[in-house]
Amino acid sequence: MDVWRLVRDALDLTAFEVTLALTEGEGGRQLNNVGKFVEFARQHGAVSLAEFLSKVQDLKAREAREGEAPGGAPESGAVQLMSIHAAKGLEFPVVCVADLGRTIRAGRGSPYILHDPEFGIVCRVRDENGDWQEPAGYTWGKWLDNRMEAAENRRLLYVACTRAADLLILSGQLGRGESWMKELLEAWQLEPGTEEEEIFGFEDFSIRLRQAPEPGELIPLPDQEQKPSLILEQIPELAKPLHVKPQLPPISVTHLLESLEEQEAEFRAEFRPEFRPEVRAPIYQRGDGAGQGKAPGYIIGSIVHRMIAGWESLGLPEPERRSILVRLARRAGLNPRAAAHALQRAEMMIANLRSHPIYEQVCGARVRYFELPFDYDSPVGPLHGVIDVLYQGQDGGWQLIDWKTEWAPAETAEQVIDEAVPQMAVYCMAVKEAMAVEPEVTVCLLNPKCVARSIAAEDLAAAWEEIDKVRVG
Repeated sequence: MDVWRLVRDALDLTAFEVTLALTEGEGGRQLNNVGKFVEFARQHGAVSLAEFLSKVQDLKAREAREGEAPGGAPESGAVQLMSIHAAKGLEFPVVCVADLGRTIRAGRGSPYILHDPEFGIVCRVRDENGDWQEPAGYTWGKWLDNRMEAAENRRLLYVACTRAADLLILSGQLGRGESWMKELLEAWQLEPGTEEEEIFGFEDFSIRLRQAPEPGELIPLPDQEQKPSLILEQIPELAKPLHVKPQLPPISVTHLLESLEEQEAEFRAEFRPEFRPEVRAPIYQRGDGAGQGKAPGYIIGSIVHRMIAGWESLGLPEPERRSILVRLARRAGLNPRAAAHALQRAEMMIANLRSHPIYEQVCGARVRYFELPFDYDSPVGPLHGVIDVLYQGQDGGWQLIDWKTEWAPAETAEQVIDEAVPQMAVYCMAVKEAMAVEPEVTVCLLNPKCVARSIAAEDLAAAWEEIDKVRVG
């Protein structure tokens, strides 16, 4: 298959152009950029994919500053203001290129080091006195770099001038330095005379040279009588500052649940002394990931959550999935031993998820949202958090899933799920408020086995009643 046909099929299958047309309208900038890329692929589409990608890289290297395709049709009759780079490939009846008298400056790169794929790297050096010197290699590289910059400037001027179909207007003020206006006049062998307007005829075109008249003597403005300013003895009501009712700062769901646990502990200590706080073994053992050479559990959980958020990557072949996990572990800043441990634990949890029926349910969803942030103006104050997964099944119902990556063997699995119910109650209320639907809620454990349990609506309602009593300080 030709490369351009591959690009064309990808656009058709994803309806990408239709989406852009609906969001930004016909003739939008992004849509025109897509058309520009398809045309480039059609012109170079007879080569292999590797060769085509190489051509794209070459194009980026040569035209790194090329502008985006402009939005709107050029022949629409409107005056368009754009850079020269953005005008590449377009044509207009009348084109005005302004500010041609500006001095052409040398490249804006480092004055101490130069690099080119052919002559390599050359640099200025300091002598024994500490003064900068330019060796022969640097002098030659600077000369070559200036020639390349001058050639690039001339190509850019050529692009600007050839955008005009009928009339080209060039404007600028001659100065002492090198400028495009000076180069143009020298190329046409024109020399401004004393007349305000002169016409020079050539074989296929004519040039009308117009000079702005000398400015006349400035006439001072007559002195105007100063009027007394209006003094307000009282500020009008509408001019006074608007008193805004102070808003409560948003509360994270984690902070809310911590406050709930603290208030429950205080209540038991004061009113129910017969109940002592339960001493429970920590769900996540430090030996499972926080010792020497092992990754902390929260980092492993973050890697797994990021991997699941890119859901399509879960269906990739095992080597490609492993490559993504390796990159995620490196970004977490882990040392090699800790990264290997995190990779092992993350691969185990991903494998557990892929082997569970819930994986196929999410794959077959109509709509899926991962790592969905929300703000919810609840009775206890504004809340914010992130929902792991919210999706619509084939039956039209909405499902909410929360992944748990902490160590939860069979003897503590139910405890972990029960402790997650208040959090799920907040998520469920946020979805009901935003979408006017009541999702089914599931907590899914991934470590050491995949265990999924649905939370009953009455349990969520009871947990929300307890949350509604919380007052966060």
